[in-house]
Amino acid sequence: MSTICQKLEVLGQKVEEPQKIAKLLTDLPSPRFDLFRHTYRLQAAVGTPLTFADMQAQLQIIESDLSRTAEKNNGVTDTGEALVAHQNQNRGRNQTNKRGNKNRNKEKQKETRACHFCKEVGHLRNDCPKWKAKQSSIQGEQGRQDQDRQKQGRVNVALTSSVPMRQPYQSGWIIDSGASNHIVRDRSLYKTYELLKTPFEITVGDDFALQVIGKGQIEVDFSDGHTWEPGTLNDVWHVPNLGHTNLFATGVVAKRGYEVVFREEDVKIKNKNGQTVLAGYPGDNGLYHLMIRLRGHVAKKAAASIKLWHERLGHISVDTVKQMAKTDIVIGLDVTTDDTMNFYCDGCVKGKMSRKPCKVKSSREVVIGARIHSDLCSIEVESISGKKYFVLFKDEASAFRKTYFIKEKTEIFDKLRDFVNEQKAERGDQMITLRTDNGTEYINARCINYLKQNGIGLEKSVA
Repeated sequence: MSTICQKLEVLGQKVEEPQKIAKLLTDLPSPRFDLFRHTYRLQAAVGTPLTFADMQAQLQIIESDLSRTAEKNNGVTDTGEALVAHQNQNRGRNQTNKRGNKNRNKEKQKETRACHFCKEVGHLRNDCPKWKAKQSSIQGEQGRQDQDRQKQGRVNVALTSSVPMRQPYQSGWIIDSGASNHIVRDRSLYKTYELLKTPFEITVGDDFALQVIGKGQIEVDFSDGHTWEPGTLNDVWHVPNLGHTNLFATGVVAKRGYEVVFREEDVKIKNKNGQTVLAGYPGDNGLYHLMIRLRGHVAKKAAASIKLWHERLGHISVDTVKQMAKTDIVIGLDVTTDDTMNFYCDGCVKGKMSRKPCKVKSSREVVIGARIHSDLCSIEVESISGKKYFVLFKDEASAFRKTYFIKEKTEIFDKLRDFVNEQKAERGDQMITLRTDNGTEYINARCINYLKQNGIGLEKSVA
């Protein structure tokens, strides 16, 4: 159980204390540990549960006691069977005891109630043979299901969820006993790299030839399943057409005195002292993936020119890009070429260009009553007197408004004439310009002739 929990934590799935206890209680074989299971639940109910470590210690003690009891009872390993055997032996010895004979001769009163399970009269459910047979079959089925789940590599946690005991582990590094050397496909993984003057070919499993074009050193971190330690892979071949995974050759480490141990649940590489320096776990298709991760310098594969970093970082200044690269503020910001002298960003030039504002001369009228704006609007709800529209006249200088309600659009001419007459009567002058839209209620021969006769200009808006 502890090993399983450690593997799950390595895979990033932490198992909490209640989940460990629930799993342990579920996997205890029945009926040997039924009493222990019930006792723990009673302690938990009163608020004094055992910890996972205490439970392991108690179970080891109980296991040793059961083993000694089995030896005394001629191989009877079940506590219930041992108890029955002792009772039978005592019963034989007590047959000569008169007091014991008198006690056994006292017969119980015959049960008159009916069993709730089989509905027969004469016994209760706890004494019903059919009920006991059903419970035995249920426990046997549960035991078989638990064994099947364990064979399939699944562990039940907290009685309500399940997590893989051995999840397919993916690291990008596959251990290969048939590889001649460590092989990768990504050029950017190397810390130091040497391009081969004379490339050579290697043959893979399907007799397909791949070309090795370079070699170099890769800085990585190795894990033994618990902690990560820095390491270096030397003389790693570069094969661009290898695939999406990297190959770790067992022959290379074996020549250097390391031991490679394959097991069903994992693979371990041990040094001469027997210490595990690198571990791996099965992935898809039975391939073992080693716990190898690339170190921080790999982020430098994003190296680019100052201009490209300038664009990536939101068009910040070139000096800021240089300062960030110099002080390592951003991990992986590697400037390949300093092209400051020839630096030119079309986007920055266009984005910083400014355009002079268009000077608009104000033509707002300042003389009251000189320019009048007019428009016709419909009314959604017809008035009691049947008015469907209203016509508005507004003075541009003073914002004075005059409204007339009309039934038909043809009445606009009459209202225009009334407004001109009222303005003359009240102010002693008349409008100079009438501004309207292109509506036919204004743009018609009758209105145009009236405005010309009275010396009033007509202006039309865009609408």
